[in-house]
Amino acid sequence: MTYYPINFIGWQPVWQLGRMANLSELHLANNQLGVRGVVDWRWLLGPQITKTLKLLDLTSNKLGHLPKAIWKLEKLVTLKANDNMISRLPATIGRISTLRYFTISSNELQSLPCSLMQCRLEYIDISSNKFDNKQNNSTSDQYSPWQFYVGSLVHLSAKIILKHKIHYASNIIPWTLVEFLDNANMCVCGAPVVNYTHSINKEYDLKDYFRTVVFNNNLSVVEFECYFCSPKCFLKH
Repeated sequence: MTYYPINFIGWQPVWQLGRMANLSELHLANNQLGVRGVVDWRWLLGPQITKTLKLLDLTSNKLGHLPKAIWKLEKLVTLKANDNMISRLPATIGRISTLRYFTISSNELQSLPCSLMQCRLEYIDISSNKFDNKQNNSTSDQYSPWQFYVGSLVHLSAKIILKHKIHYASNIIPWTLVEFLDNANMCVCGAPVVNYTHSINKEYDLKDYFRTVVFNNNLSVVEFECYFCSPKCFLKH
């Protein structure tokens, strides 16, 4: 099976989606995903779909967020999430190295995760969001570079595992550590960041990172929520 459209998702055994063999396109547009506030995303962890899905269409639902586990779709090329109520993107989206086309217009975004810069996007549409509403976030003047440095043994080990892409799973290490690794942020340079204490918002020009940008009034500068892997990166960027 390569193409699977779904309507009235509430009637479907959603968890079975992850077991569908050879599913390359999944169209979930114009359903009621998120209408009750909770979405069961466990199908993203399915043994089949993570290795085959190339297009995911979530357009015109009631989603308030995308799941952190979205990065598990290791073959995903196109992600459509237009016309929802998404106010923040998960930092893990930058770990989808295959992502090339991303549309998330008509949502409630005020900033983007800096991890998105690591995606070699051919096309991105972020029009009709709320980027004009500047967030009262921290500035670099409030922190010393060393406050971004991670020194605990667990954090240092996690950075090594993520940097070298060492395989990990719940049958090897405790589930709490799996979640910790799965939810890691990314530095502007692309290195893993496991310190969630401090972040700053900085403006970047999307056209410096992505080939085609669709934005309001042909603008292309937006705020990114940035984490840093070291004092060096903090000072450099």
